[in-house]
Amino acid sequence: ITPKRTPSAVAFCRTRSLLVLVFTVSVVISIATVLQFHASMDGSADGPDGSSIGLRGQRRNQMDGTIKMTADVAPEKSSASKPPPVTTMKMTSAIVLLAMGNVSQTNYTERCVYSLQNKGEWNDAHIVIITNEGDHYERVFEAEREFVHVAHAKDEHLVPTRWDEKTSAFENIPYKSLTMAYKRFKTLVVEYAEDALVHARNILPNLQNILYMDVDIIVINPVEPFFVENQHRLSGDLTKTMGNALQGSYNITELRSNDTDFKSKLCMFNDCRTCAKNIQNSGIIFMDRFRAKACLKAWRDFFDSSPYAQRDQSLLRKIKSGLPDKCQLETLSKRYLMYPDWKDMRLGNTSTSSTIFIHNSNTYGSTLVPDHVQNQYFTKILGTARFAEVEHF
Repeated sequence: ITPKRTPSAVAFCRTRSLLVLVFTVSVVISIATVLQFHASMDGSADGPDGSSIGLRGQRRNQMDGTIKMTADVAPEKSSASKPPPVTTMKMTSAIVLLAMGNVSQTNYTERCVYSLQNKGEWNDAHIVIITNEGDHYERVFEAEREFVHVAHAKDEHLVPTRWDEKTSAFENIPYKSLTMAYKRFKTLVVEYAEDALVHARNILPNLQNILYMDVDIIVINPVEPFFVENQHRLSGDLTKTMGNALQGSYNITELRSNDTDFKSKLCMFNDCRTCAKNIQNSGIIFMDRFRAKACLKAWRDFFDSSPYAQRDQSLLRKIKSGLPDKCQLETLSKRYLMYPDWKDMRLGNTSTSSTIFIHNSNTYGSTLVPDHVQNQYFTKILGTARFAEVEHF
């Protein structure tokens, strides 16, 4: 006989059953949550298919120094597409080229500028071209006129004059070689750079460093490190000058240009690749805008007093021997410069990774190398056949 349940007993049984059901559901939910958590922690699909890598995978990658992107997070835009910032060195420096005489009738200048901007990474930085073919180069570089400036040679510099004591009048300097009259413009690079850049963006009055280059030189590596690594050569002992500037209201720029204790200086490479002779190569001149002026003036005076000289290097030797207290000629490290010969061109040699300048100089007979060998060589080092062959206009 089943005993009859009282109402209170029935209520108790129902409450107990409900509690058991609630507990069971809670346990099931907890187990499911734990399983889902562990699944997300242990996710291992982190390949390029875009699947999630999970939190533990992210933490492990963070420990390894690499964080992989999950599938539902869009990758950030690469900063590589942004143009490099204009550095302080570029804002205070300019490169000056001289396109006169026979070279102005070739594509040497265009090739040199191309190498500077592409291999030398001298972009958004100023280049000044001194030339007696200004109209031609203005057309060539019209699209780049913001940073490539064409400086027209002045008549008084194309036909320089000097004072004749006997006649008490100015006379044309009778240069035996017209080439020397053109090379005299090297002594005027600061003047032309200042005139050309007076309205240029981000440069004057900040212009400090000037690098002169012959246009038969090709740049094969970034040129800015050369400026940075050789900046110390242009800044001599500034102890007294800086002391004067700090004690008074003097302008450091004016002091650098006028202080007699601050010796004028030009920095050049040795023109002799293997011998011990210290012969300057005037194809590349590194100078301070203000500090170079006295040296350039002395060099120009030797040009004007020696119209029968055949080489500008011989006039530099006069400065070195005759004006050692007023002008200092410092030799740059040869590791930056290479003079290719026939063997170098045939083998495609570009010296070492530190080489920046390739000088296609007559000194080592590189211009006498067969045209097809030169074409192959310049195609290789420039990465384009655009300027491999010398064009004559």
